Amino acid sequence: MSARSLGNTMGRQSLGLASRQVDLLITVTNFFRDAMVFERLERQILPELLKRKAAGDNIRAWSVGCATGEEAYSLAMLLIEATSAMDSPQNLQVFASDLHEQSLAKAREGFYPGDIESDVNPERLKRFFERESGGYRIRKEVRELVVFAPHNLLGDPPFSKLDLIVCRNVMIYLQRDVQRDVIDLFHYSLLPDGVLVLGTSETIDSGDLFHVDEKKLSIYRRRNVPAPEPRLPVFPLSRSRRTRGQDVPIVASLPEYRTLHQAIIERCGPPSVLVSPDDKLVHLTELAGRFLSVPGGEITQNIFKLIREELRMELRAVIHDARKRSAVQHSRAISITCDTRSMSRWLRKPGEDGSRSFSL
Repeated sequence: MSARSLGNTMGRQSLGLASRQVDLLITVTNFFRDAMVFERLERQILPELLKRKAAGDNIRAWSVGCATGEEAYSLAMLLIEATSAMDSPQNLQVFASDLHEQSLAKAREGFYPGDIESDVNPERLKRFFERESGGYRIRKEVRELVVFAPHNLLGDPPFSKLDLIVCRNVMIYLQRDVQRDVIDLFHYSLLPDGVLVLGTSETIDSGDLFHVDEKKLSIYRRRNVPAPEPRLPVFPLSRSRRTRGQDVPIVASLPEYRTLHQAIIERCGPPSVLVSPDDKLVHLTELAGRFLSVPGGEITQNIFKLIREELRMELRAVIHDARKRSAVQHSRAISITCDTRSMSRWLRKPGEDGSRSFSL
């Protein structure tokens, strides 16, 4: 196990390379970094995406390796600006992922020092930020659009049905065969004609899955061609999240799942699933199936593969917080395609009967 640091630790994306785990420390993160890229998004890419969508449709973007959140919030601001004049705007969602918990915590807080004035123009500072002692805080309307969650690009199930993926300055650290696997993953994740933005020094060698939209800015569009589902995990060795020497509680010593679930459900009424410490779905109530979607291929118990696409990112974020804080965590309301609107509530039940490491 080895790690290398690339400058100051502004954020981290943990990626497996060959047979070892390497932690890449992203050195620079700013609002609207690479102004020409965001100008292209503002003036052409986002207006075109919005034209293809009806009122009430979802616009979904993914910021990969989001570090402390500046890029994700920049995307959210552009989307708000693009839809602000609409009578019936689309539903906006920005997913932001990283593996560095301290960076994600800072991103959720949305507080940044005063020197962001050099990156954010006065109009946006006034509209999207509140001045506080020592800096600026992102306004609630922007924070509510962005879901920050831990996610391993090379090991965790990808998000899908996306309109836009921004993954900058990650590919350059990957071997070529791994780059191809990641490109396959992005092709799978994007909707037809979806847009992929890489770092300005990154390129896609093969043009069978994407075609160039703007070469200088490393902006690509998804080709609408069939492709196999991505092979995950890209590196099996990168799947383990356990600290060396730290064991997951032995399942055999826990109460029988049905009894455990029933004991917890007595306090909570809505449909629910019981998730084990290693993210496996081990029990569910009768009506919980509406929130699940069984994928093709090998049978899986992984909750992040079984949960509906619309709920996946929010679930990952809230269950992570519930485990970390050992307390009930609330998610926002999420629209899904069936006849319901759901407010999910997750908890890690503190108890002495072996249930404390499970999530409901």
